[in-house]
Amino acid sequence: MAGLPRHLAALARTHRRATVAATIAGALVCVFGAGAFAMRGDGGGGTVEVETVSRPEPDVPKSSTTKSTTETTTTTAPATTTTAAPATTPATEATPETDPPAPEPAPVATYTFEAPGAGTITVTYADGVLNVVATQAYAGWVAQVHTATGTEYVKVTFRSGNVVKWVKARVRDGEVVAETGEWTECETAPDPVTATYEHPGVGSITVTWNGHAFSLDAVTPASGWAVSHQEVTSDFVKVFFAPTSSTSAMTGDGGSRWIKVKIHDCRIEHVNG
Repeated sequence: MAGLPRHLAALARTHRRATVAATIAGALVCVFGAGAFAMRGDGGGGTVEVETVSRPEPDVPKSSTTKSTTETTTTTAPATTTTAAPATTPATEATPETDPPAPEPAPVATYTFEAPGAGTITVTYADGVLNVVATQAYAGWVAQVHTATGTEYVKVTFRSGNVVKWVKARVRDGEVVAETGEWTECETAPDPVTATYEHPGVGSITVTWNGHAFSLDAVTPASGWAVSHQEVTSDFVKVFFAPTSSTSAMTGDGGSRWIKVKIHDCRIEHVNG
């Protein structure tokens, strides 16, 4: 072993000793095994039992290399079941309640009528009602509205000195027509008077003329009649009477009646219609 480093020489000697010890141990095992076999064979031809002596395996130096084992863990996710939501019908918004539309307004008809040489009036007619909406007096004349609204007629007068002209718009058979007239005021007015004027079977009115204007004192309808409306101006008094249902059947026409008292030709005049 000359020439080897000291630690390698020691290692070689240890190896030789281990080899010799192993050889001696193997020989002893063989001897003892043969003896045991011979002793078992003295039994006179019986069963031969053979004992197997296990020899310890020599220690094998463990490698300094470490074998790594990689464990793979597989995780299986639980199955997910997707349930489709039931189909839903979109909610229908409730329609808010609304008021019924307002009826269309009745058409308005407009008319212009003239009191010849004195002036004009403008009248509208809608829903069965007449209305005076404008007047225009010519030079030297003054307009005065006597009846501004009504279901039967409206009236306007024009005055110049002692001359009076008038225009009346009236509903006749569903149409609006005009009536005109005039009178001359007396230089000397009738004397004041209170009188009762009658429409036979319809009624009566009591009127006062004070020398300048009329006034209505009383109205008395006859049986089966009623006062529908009345007009009172400085120039005249007119009262309308409407029949009851039974009276309408008797007269046959169901129309109204009226009593009028006015100044005409410088005197008080009574007219029934």
